[in-house]
Amino acid sequence: MRLAIICLFLALSIPAHAIGSVCSVSWGDHISQHETGSCGPGSHCHATNPNSTAIGCHQMTRAALQDIGWMDRTGRWLPNPYGISSNTQFAAHYAAQEAALTNYTALNWSRISPGTRQLVGTQMSGIRITEGGLLSAAHFLGPGGLNQFVSCGMRPDCISDEAAAANGGRGAAYRIAMRRMASGSAVDISAATGFYTPGGGGRFNGFGAPGPDVPAGAFLPWSALQVIEVPPLQGERDRLR
Repeated sequence: MRLAIICLFLALSIPAHAIGSVCSVSWGDHISQHETGSCGPGSHCHATNPNSTAIGCHQMTRAALQDIGWMDRTGRWLPNPYGISSNTQFAAHYAAQEAALTNYTALNWSRISPGTRQLVGTQMSGIRITEGGLLSAAHFLGPGGLNQFVSCGMRPDCISDEAAAANGGRGAAYRIAMRRMASGSAVDISAATGFYTPGGGGRFNGFGAPGPDVPAGAFLPWSALQVIEVPPLQGERDRLR
């Protein structure tokens, strides 16, 4: 997915007083706080998911590393700017993990549909939709999964079977996706996309423009259905299209 401003303290998070001195409103900190419960370099960057191929602070899957050209389909590392040739090296190299996330985020943005991007600037169930929020949800659901979720109407039943199975059911996956969308609204995503869109009703310099509020009754109130997000939760992207 932490942030001194919008930290969501997860079950495996470090204490709030410690987070404030470490986390920032950077994209990397946002994702790692959601995925592995902490931010910045540290032991969480060695995290592996026993139920998937996800590794590192940001829980990059083999499919994600294949997408950015760092790994082949057998899991063999390919030439990359950081000389990474093994999962162990990747786990120990924070700058490489940040670069991989940035590259993957840029790719995800290219896969978010125009219809989904049109939400930027609107409010849904009290959530201000920004590019950062959409990208945060895309890291969780996959960009195809996010497009499906949005086009279906952003209801719990719009969560894919795969995402529901990987995250404790549709209700839990829905709440996590909405929390990601809310907490990502103020994150600086300029490293990956070239534009900066702080949330909270601020200026939107990317795609889309501020639009009208969607009636709150159109969506299930996500804030009334809190759930503890225990990292790591990201499923295999190729199963969450």
